[in-house]
Amino acid sequence: MVRVDGKPAGILALGSAAGPDDVAIIETDGLEQLQVWDLAPFGYSGMACRIPGYYRFASGLLASRTVDSVLGEQVEISGNNLTARAWPLTMPAGQQIEPGFSGAPVVTAGAERVVALTTHEIGGGDAGMALSIAEVVNLWPNPPEKLRA
Repeated sequence: MVRVDGKPAGILALGSAAGPDDVAIIETDGLEQLQVWDLAPFGYSGMACRIPGYYRFASGLLASRTVDSVLGEQVEISGNNLTARAWPLTMPAGQQIEPGFSGAPVVTAGAERVVALTTHEIGGGDAGMALSIAEVVNLWPNPPEKLRA
């Protein structure tokens, strides 16, 4: 069972674990206290972003932190007979994403809109890859009207 903050969550869409779309879209009720961001299927190379994520630092213990990032030139990633658009991520010196950041939103620094979801850490976390939110919307069975292409 999938849980968010201890509450059961339903899976709306599920990508392939071995492909570039390694993302699950979930929903749950009763989380009004959490921050909600709009999704935005746009982005550009050089865009400043933040990645709020969680990582396991000891057995059974999680920590959270926000990492600064910049989007690189959009690329196509492929695997498992799928191709998807993604943004390479670079972090400033001294900041790294952890393996537990997978699925963390990539949020624009100013407007606080989600432009991508973190999928992979590269080179020990100094760099990473994030699936464009436009690709995530393609996985979603009934995306909000404002996100449909």
